Amino acid sequence: MGQQIISHVPELLAKKGWSSKTFVANCMLAGMGQGTAYRIASGDTNIKVETLRVVASVLGVSIGEIIEISEQ
Repeated sequence: MGQQIISHVPELLAKKGWSSKTFVANCMLAGMGQGTAYRIASGDTNIKVETLRVVASVLGVSIGEIIEISEQ
């Protein structure tokens, strides 16, 4: 039995009415690289904790709302 990390970024962007370009622009303003921001917007879960903090700040949510760890 293992664990799976699930990203809720795509759903959060839809909820805010943001396109991935809007998200990326805001992340870049917060100091994140463009490539990293696009990967996160698409649901990539290979994210450093500091990057999660930036994403949470940009989206105005907690880290717990961005990712979910579920048992398989």
